[in-house]
Amino acid sequence: LINQQKALVIDTRGKEDFDAGHIIDAVHVEGDNIDDSGALKKRGKQPLLIYCEQGSSSTRTVKRLSASGMTDVYALKGGLSAWRRQNLPLAKDDL
Repeated sequence: LINQQKALVIDTRGKEDFDAGHIIDAVHVEGDNIDDSGALKKRGKQPLLIYCEQGSSSTRTVKRLSASGMTDVYALKGGLSAWRRQNLPLAKDDL
């Protein structure tokens, strides 16, 4: 989804967690603010991949966005924890 369809990746964790390590090119939008996010409004036809730490809150966010009419919205199964277990790459923001 990320590589083939150029999905917009949204990290819904807290800012401190995001800065400590996130999926490369992910955009930080805390879960409570996602409905008002400019990133979502600019995505066009891009699929949207949302993740949190364990996958539970991002799944709820996806359900909420889908219920509001958004399409091509997905949650990263297992969240960033599963991503780390697979030794997939992370980026860190310089503080």
